[in-house]
Formats: sequence, structure tokens, C-alpha cells
Amino acid sequence: MYFGTVFAIQACLSEAVSQIVREDERALIGRSRTGFQYRGPGYTGCSRRFRPRHNILEVLSRHDGLFRTLQLIQDVGLAPLFENMEVETTLFAPTDLAFDRMDSNLEARLYQPQYSSHAKDFVEEHVLNREVCSAVIAVEKKFQTMNGNILTYDAESSSFVVDIGNTDTDEEHAPVSDFNNLAQNGAVHFIDRVLVPKWVQQELFDVISDQDGIHRYSILKELAVITQMENTFSNPSGRLTVFAPTDDAFSTMESGALS
Repeated sequence: MYFGTVFAIQACLSEAVSQIVREDERALIGRSRTGFQYRGPGYTGCSRRFRPRHNILEVLSRHDGLFRTLQLIQDVGLAPLFENMEVETTLFAPTDLAFDRMDSNLEARLYQPQYSSHAKDFVEEHVLNREVCSAVIAVEKKFQTMNGNILTYDAESSSFVVDIGNTDTDEEHAPVSDFNNLAQNGAVHFIDRVLVPKWVQQELFDVISDQDGIHRYSILKELAVITQMENTFSNPSGRLTVFAPTDDAFSTMESGALS
């Protein structure tokens, strides 16, 4: 009887503390436009008045509507990262509603063993290697994800978008439904659309076409066109691995070898 009462009180206190923290952070993001003192790169903007004892994975499990995010994190082997109290991260956690809105074929692939590396990259698209709360998000606006892509925060729509070149459609914006769900080892922000990685928008031929303007594979691209491999590299239903020689690699070949 006493244990049950104690546990119930602790649960109530934990929820009350979390609510105070979220309200404190919402106040901070408001002050960021009118007097909030931004302290430069590396500043988290997260409240230190109260710090819940649970980790990020426990934050996810305590909220309804985050089942698929929790499942993916466990499936791709990133659970230890979010359980580690010594490493601070920020997770933009898609709600189940966000998964309902994404392409069903894409979601199905995330759970297939042959797409395990894609699934891990998908999760890492939603993770920052630092703790960041709403007050700093409103100021810095651009953040590099764990997989190297850049997220841009749009204050007007309160949403994030992945910088992939063409970001004008509403479908690519991920609105934040709840900021600043704090854990001992970081922060979780709930979003109502998934952040789509670059590889979803690309076929293999797009990769060797050097869309970033660096022109590392111009010779390989030319050879693919000459040998009519362009369609093979552009087939969306194909699953290929290409060991792509760069232009520098071709330059080491004997003179006249390609002719």
C-alpha cells in the first residue's frame, strides 16, 4: 500500500516537473525575440532548473504516439546512444502521425534487413550530436544532423526542412508539435512529418551525376551513358552497390586505356 502510494506520488511529481520544464522553455523561446540572451555556439538554451532523471529512450516510451520511432531506434541499434547518460543529443522524434503521412513503401523498406543501413541513416537524419532547445533553435536556425545533412528551422511555420536542393513543397516541412521534452542526456522535440533523407530523392545515376557541382564522377557518368547503363543506374526498383571510380582514379590508368 505504501509503496504504491510512493510510486504514484513520484510519477505525479515527474510529470509536474516535465510540464514546468516545457513551460519554462516555451517562455525562453518567446524571450529569444525580446531580450533572451543568446550565448553563442555551443549554448543549448535548455533549462537547468529541473532535469528529469530518465534518458531519451524513456522519454519516448512515456509518451503515446511515438511507438514507431521507438521501434526503429531499437531495430537499427541506436538505443544504447539514447540510453547513455554521458552523451547529450537532440532527437526530432516523428510521431505515429508523421509515419502515417509518409510513403508506405518507404516505411516498409525501413523494416527490411536489406535496407538496415538506410534505416539507420533515416534515424540519424533526426538526431543532433548536441543538446538544443527551442530558444536556441529560434536563433541558430541551421543544424547538422548525425548523418551530415543540414536541417533548417522555419520560424513562421514552426517546422524543419532538410536542405536537399528542392525544398519548396509542404510535404518536405516537418512541423514541431511539441518542443523541449527534456531528458537527463538531451532533448526531444516531437514532429508531425518525417525528415526525408537525401537518398530518398536520388537514384544511383543522380549520385554519379555530381549534383553538388564537385564533378568527381564525370568520366564514370560518360561511360554509363555510352554503355547504356544509365537506365540501370536510374531504375528505382533495382538494388545495386556500385564501387564508383572517381576522375582521379581514371587519371592513374595507362594512357589510351579508355579509348
